[in-house]
Amino acid sequence: MEIDFKEIVKPNFLIVGAAKTGTTSLARYLSTHPDIYLSSIKEPRFLIANTIKETNKKDPSYEYLMSNTIFSLKKYLNLFTDRKEKVLGEASVHYLYHYKEATQNIKKYLGINTKIIILLRNPVDRALSNWKYQDKDFLDFRDALKNEDDRIKKGFNSFWFYTQLGFYYKQVKYYLNNFNNVKVVLFEDFVEDTDLVMRELYNFLDVNPNYRNESYKRHNESTLAIIPKHNFIKSFLKTQKRINLFKKLADRKNISNFFYFNKKDLVFKDDIEFLKELYIQDIQKLQKLINRDLSKWLKNN
Repeated sequence: MEIDFKEIVKPNFLIVGAAKTGTTSLARYLSTHPDIYLSSIKEPRFLIANTIKETNKKDPSYEYLMSNTIFSLKKYLNLFTDRKEKVLGEASVHYLYHYKEATQNIKKYLGINTKIIILLRNPVDRALSNWKYQDKDFLDFRDALKNEDDRIKKGFNSFWFYTQLGFYYKQVKYYLNNFNNVKVVLFEDFVEDTDLVMRELYNFLDVNPNYRNESYKRHNESTLAIIPKHNFIKSFLKTQKRINLFKKLADRKNISNFFYFNKKDLVFKDDIEFLKELYIQDIQKLQKLINRDLSKWLKNN
């Protein structure tokens, strides 16, 4: 028996990414509006469930992904059951990079008029933030970039693809070509004038644009970003609980940095210059596509 999706309460907007561009903060801010509901599970990832299922078990994030992804349509729709808000949505940052599977399933389950919000950030800054936030990555930034192709071939999930996630042009174009309502937001605008961006998004979602949350607090910021210096420590850090414990210990002033490197000290000028050159053509195409001046992304500062 086929489900009649016209009669089912389901999301009518999605935050699809990109990763490390402020999506968690945006979701929290939107959820304070009385007419907007965000799913209790921030990243259900249901619309790319097949891709998640194919993740290599050797991916250090495998267990987390399997236990925090919604794989059944029923469970996904249950996230929105009995909600009375005008606008219902969810925020799964994997949807942007995996745009083909995501758009196919959005059309299938939610419809072509689903409103899509895309956040973009200077891809160099995004890649650095991604690497720092990935506390299971014990490689320095340069080695992490060198190992990206290998991780892709091995079937790691895309949160490890620090450079590939930043090639926005094809990703954004695909959404623009497939949906009637797509709103692209720049992370830099979101940070510099949060009130203005939120009003624009309220208008986009057709809710009261004059609503204002009294305080905007950043969420999901990178905590202490470190890499253990010794292999015996790395071998010990096999679970998220152990990683969190090590970070807490490292955060104490009386714990010597004999045990760890701070990730910010493992990024070099050559790495940044490499990324800047890597993204030039994609940024130039993107700014024409979205009709936005991205010259700040292209500057050598």
